[in-house]
Amino acid sequence: MRQSAAEATQQGSYAEAQILIGMARQLKQFIAATRTVYQQWERLRGESDGGTSGPQGERTPEKDFWLPILRALVALGGQARASEVLELVYAEMKPYLKPADLRPLRSNPRVIRWQNAAHWARLQLVHEGLLRKDTPRGV
Repeated sequence: MRQSAAEATQQGSYAEAQILIGMARQLKQFIAATRTVYQQWERLRGESDGGTSGPQGERTPEKDFWLPILRALVALGGQARASEVLELVYAEMKPYLKPADLRPLRSNPRVIRWQNAAHWARLQLVHEGLLRKDTPRGV
């Protein structure tokens, strides 16, 4: 729009240039408003999951737990109690976990965020067909 406004000005089409400048200002305001709404949305997302994850990137994505879970299951013979799997997953993931991962969920202070993420990752592995869905609870 700036380029078009500059060209209109050079050609002496001042009315067209003014219209383009006005549109550019409106677009700039729209972009700023969109950024504000997006930032508010990100804050709400952080609060809705217990408020401990913060903005995107401050916690480890669930997909990052997939391979450690699968490696733990292989090491444990293909089937194990969830607590045993989590122990091996933690040993592998500990250097990569972020501070938010180590805090408890606000909704359930007895559950640490990374453990919750690992449980969700396990469910995703089931949906992907990489783990069986008919295992007993806790296994």
